[in-house]
Amino acid sequence: ISILEDVRSKTKGFQAGAVDYINKPFHSEEVLARVKTHLSINRLQLNLKSQNAELSKEITERKQAEEALQESEAFLKTLIDAIPTPVFYKDKDGKYLGFNRAFETFFGETKERLIGKSVFDINPPELAETYHAQDDKLFHSGGTQRYEYQVKNTQGKLRDVIFNKAVFTDSKGAVAGLIGAVMDITDRKQVEEELRKSEMLHREAQRVAKIGHWELDSPSGTPLWSEEIFHIFGLDPEV
Repeated sequence: ISILEDVRSKTKGFQAGAVDYINKPFHSEEVLARVKTHLSINRLQLNLKSQNAELSKEITERKQAEEALQESEAFLKTLIDAIPTPVFYKDKDGKYLGFNRAFETFFGETKERLIGKSVFDINPPELAETYHAQDDKLFHSGGTQRYEYQVKNTQGKLRDVIFNKAVFTDSKGAVAGLIGAVMDITDRKQVEEELRKSEMLHREAQRVAKIGHWELDSPSGTPLWSEEIFHIFGLDPEV
């Protein structure tokens, strides 16, 4: 409040920190009205400052959460890629979401060319039908699944495999997709088949030559006779 009315005096007042300027003579109603107005403006400024601080805090927390999510995703990708077993994952519609490097090597195709496709897009129909039926069964039952079947890679080579799969859920607990691992058992099955053929030939050779053999099981001390030994002595192997 001042008796000075020149612009220079008003400017000095504002520079000193004043927020308003009233010249004498003045009316008390005007002073009260101006004070109320400035108090209201001050409250609005304080509220705005508080809201800005809260918004800044939310933005910081969101950025931190996004960075943590990115770090977690990068870690999981590195972890999955480090697994030597082929791994894949799909959404609830059966569309592929991703693969690890072992799957790319095993199947003979890059993940960029496979993501977004279904089993019918990348597999022969007779194989795709079984894959789809098994996936559908898992989506309805939940939990995990394991079964033996076959996979044909892009080179046309058929491999015997065991699928190990499990569903994953979203934040609400609803099934969102599945993740699976493929164990190649082709070499093992070939060895088993060769062993079976060898044992069959061995038994046939003993039968033709009328030669049998036996061995002693050391832990139990029980003698183990070949099938031909029973035939030579006229005994029933089942007795």
